[in-house]
Amino acid sequence: MIGSEGKRARHVVILLLGAFLFQGGAALWHMSSTSDETHYLGMGIYLMKNRQWDVLDDALLHPPLSYYLHSLPLFLTDIDENVFLIPDRNERGRTILASRSDDRLLMLARTPMLLMGAVLGMLIYYWVVQTYGFSAALLALFLYVFSPAILSNASLITPDFCLTFFAVLTFYCVWRFLVTQKATLLLGAGLALGLSLLSKYSAILVVLSLPIFVLVQSFHRDDQNHGQKGRLSLPHVAVILLIAILVINLGYFFSGSFRLLQEEAFQSELFQGLQSAGAFRWIPSPLPEAYVMGLDLQYTLVERGFNYYLLGETSQEGWLHYYLVAFLVKTPLPLLILLGAGVVLSLKRGQDQLQLLLLIPILLFPLYFSVFQVSRGIRYLLPIYPLLCVWVARLVPWTPERVMPRLKWVLLGLLFWQMAGSLWVAPHYLAYFNELVGGPSHGYKYLYEADFDWGQELKGLKNYLQRNELDRIQLAYFGTADPQHYGIDFEPLLCGAPQPEEGLIGVSATALQFWGCFDWLNQYEAIDRVGYTIFIYRLPEVP
Repeated sequence: MIGSEGKRARHVVILLLGAFLFQGGAALWHMSSTSDETHYLGMGIYLMKNRQWDVLDDALLHPPLSYYLHSLPLFLTDIDENVFLIPDRNERGRTILASRSDDRLLMLARTPMLLMGAVLGMLIYYWVVQTYGFSAALLALFLYVFSPAILSNASLITPDFCLTFFAVLTFYCVWRFLVTQKATLLLGAGLALGLSLLSKYSAILVVLSLPIFVLVQSFHRDDQNHGQKGRLSLPHVAVILLIAILVINLGYFFSGSFRLLQEEAFQSELFQGLQSAGAFRWIPSPLPEAYVMGLDLQYTLVERGFNYYLLGETSQEGWLHYYLVAFLVKTPLPLLILLGAGVVLSLKRGQDQLQLLLLIPILLFPLYFSVFQVSRGIRYLLPIYPLLCVWVARLVPWTPERVMPRLKWVLLGLLFWQMAGSLWVAPHYLAYFNELVGGPSHGYKYLYEADFDWGQELKGLKNYLQRNELDRIQLAYFGTADPQHYGIDFEPLLCGAPQPEEGLIGVSATALQFWGCFDWLNQYEAIDRVGYTIFIYRLPEVP
């Protein structure tokens, strides 16, 4: 039976999940196709029908689960399959988008991810209810619902949120197994881990978290175990991993499974080293061939390096402190304050087993990408945000009762602050920066691309031109979508072209801060901005 407290909490949960869907829906509707979405769109249709992983040039960039999920609604449409014969991946996506006069196909593809976001909110709530009670669960859900990092990525068809959902589900199943010792929870953990590994290759960090947890708990004495009955052992981890490997093979329809890979043309130094050591000579790979080749491709890209940007500087080597800076400026200050309070509480009262289980991936994700200096954006840390909401929730039951009445209003103030910051930036959640750096208006000074300007404001630019009765613009756009698809009449402003002497100019923040060929615009003041990320100039400048 659900008591009166539970019934009241249920009504609040419904309101909060409605707020999540409303905010995410606004972002989903507002954003034009971001740089990666253009060439991801519809790819799951091809993969599920043809089961060929090496034909499309970007099919190996990520495992296929997110492609499958976002393509499910597109099976209800009549996309011409000949479009997948187009060799250029961005042109293929633009052609799919252009088959409708609006963004209907992209909206349909984004919808499963947003619904997964609402389901993840429910999971977080019930997880905390089972551990710390209703009040703590509402705190965790509130922080999740008004998290700009979650809202922005749950509105896109990129694989980051797909990994986040199944990674959190994996840790939840592991925790429930510790509490109940039911073998079915091991099965659930294995299924969730397999789906995590089918979402993104960085899910290997979820795998590593489990044996690390086994090691840490062997040295930890849990005085407040919240009903926990058992511990996780290495045989348990082995069972989970075996189930996960089966799920991965199912995800590829057992195509290329259990083959010897000694003759494959690996590109990365890591896999070439394994190959020369004979690792692929005698033992059939338990993973599908396409999965291994995709891992090799990702390691190759990391070894070659990317173009990175931080605090006005560019680099191809990345920075050790990148994710510390990104986390501090992209995370709402109320959550940072609550995290600080949680750390203080931990020093006084220690960690229970759940806190240890959460802390391992929370620390492992940023540590891994920092050590290898893969400075690619806060979305690489996305799985830790829901876990942080659960970790912070223990502040409610662990705060001494004599102190709680005085802190209640402080907590309510922090939650209102978090909500206000989320609603204030809506629907531009991708461009969110906290008050520590002056908000999203100053975000271009600190980070770029997926942390700020990912080409998402073409719809906003079209609305701006209509609102100001402007017909044409000279545009330097960072992104892979076609501005003409959104009804923008523009003249491309190209790097190396003569500087225009007059007219209306729009420049994406990433082009302005990173390309280097528009530095001449620094002598002018932008007259306006679209969604924080497209700077508008008018030449000649009138004093």
